[in-house]
Amino acid sequence: MKQLIRNLKIALVMLLIFSLALGAGLVYQQQQSQTTLLAVAGENKAALRQRYAQAGQILSRDGVVLASSENGERVYAEDLTLQRSLSQLVGDYTHHMSNTIETQYQSELLGNQRNVMEQFLLDVTGRGLQGSDIHLTIHALLNEFVYEQMKNRTGSAVLLNYKTGEILAMVSTPATTMANIVAYKDIPDTALFNRSLNGRYAPGSTFKIMTSAAWLSSGKFDPAYTLECNGDPVRANGARDRGHGTVNLDTAFTLSCNVFFGEATVKVGAKNFYDYLVNAGLGRLNSLDRLSVSPARYQNSAAADDRALLSWFGTGQPVGDLVLNITPLELALMSGAVANGGNLVEPHVVRYINNPLNQKREEAQTTVAGRMFSPQVATRLQQMMLEAVASGDSIQTNARIEGLDVGGKSGTVEIGTGSKQTINALWTGFLADPEHPYAVAVVVENASGTNTTAVAIGGQILKEAARYEGG
Repeated sequence: MKQLIRNLKIALVMLLIFSLALGAGLVYQQQQSQTTLLAVAGENKAALRQRYAQAGQILSRDGVVLASSENGERVYAEDLTLQRSLSQLVGDYTHHMSNTIETQYQSELLGNQRNVMEQFLLDVTGRGLQGSDIHLTIHALLNEFVYEQMKNRTGSAVLLNYKTGEILAMVSTPATTMANIVAYKDIPDTALFNRSLNGRYAPGSTFKIMTSAAWLSSGKFDPAYTLECNGDPVRANGARDRGHGTVNLDTAFTLSCNVFFGEATVKVGAKNFYDYLVNAGLGRLNSLDRLSVSPARYQNSAAADDRALLSWFGTGQPVGDLVLNITPLELALMSGAVANGGNLVEPHVVRYINNPLNQKREEAQTTVAGRMFSPQVATRLQQMMLEAVASGDSIQTNARIEGLDVGGKSGTVEIGTGSKQTINALWTGFLADPEHPYAVAVVVENASGTNTTAVAIGGQILKEAARYEGG
């Protein structure tokens, strides 16, 4: 027995020694792996810097150089405000952000995937190592203006031409300078995240554009339908609001009456509403040229047998198990489709690629991606959105622009609960002007109010855009 106990003690000591040795080895290996990883990262950055020594330029539609290679170094727009405003779109040569022009168009910028004939001609002319230039649809001065409106807030703003699909401005805040991104330091939280393309937001009352369209297109639509709104839900736990009195579709849209739109949604029905959204193409957008876009998501099957829950869906509030969110880009396209007779135009942010021989490649074409609304429904929606801004009862007064017809729809979404509750403010709108066919979407997180933030910013963006002839 004594021998057995002695043997067990020896075994335990050996096991302890082995465990300590194994732990020390793992710590050492982890340190070595980290050192190797950092070394590789440094080598990759150095290699990328060398590869970008003769890379092509990235230019705005108004001729401002947003990125270029000078003396073997990759440099970005001299104006730091402009740099910040476009940081998530242009990106950096180290590819700390993957969904950017620098990353997704790397082969064109470096000129390393050309066909044999093109490369031969460039070699003969002594330009074989030069990259191609990327010309964007972005208007630099407009983009900088938009950033100035948004810079002290968190959110996104997108401005586009709803006739051509060209993105004229696209800002996501917070943002930072390219030097910080390249060095990967002093970066504000979420500053590398492109909210315009990938930020999914509950749409709030901006969704009443789609609810109105579904109701107008429904076999259950009754043009004489009115509702007495005293603020209380028609159904227990259903959509509620402050009292608006007797409302029809037009007055309910101007006043953004939750109770009316909740009941209109119930009349349409969960499946019919869902099918309408699918047929309208909502959520079909998943790319902007080569950049990825998070498509809108929606699902109201949880309300198939719950009319109270369904009523909330129609107000743009995804309560309970409802799913409903959309990106600022798709929200701007929705407004654009209303103004464009129901046609949804495919968006673009790259105008064309120009090789060193001055030959254009991948020139953007105006393409109708589909019909979001019928012409009749689009006309009615236009009238409702224009009246919602111009009316004496408007809750979107800050969107008005003297001498211009502005249509729009605001939205407010409560975030959090109790003392931590705040709101997201949203606005989407358009100019009803053939010379200035612009649509905009603005989202402001943690806002103090909607008319004073998202609506006011959207109105200022459209006003400034109207100053630039031809976009």
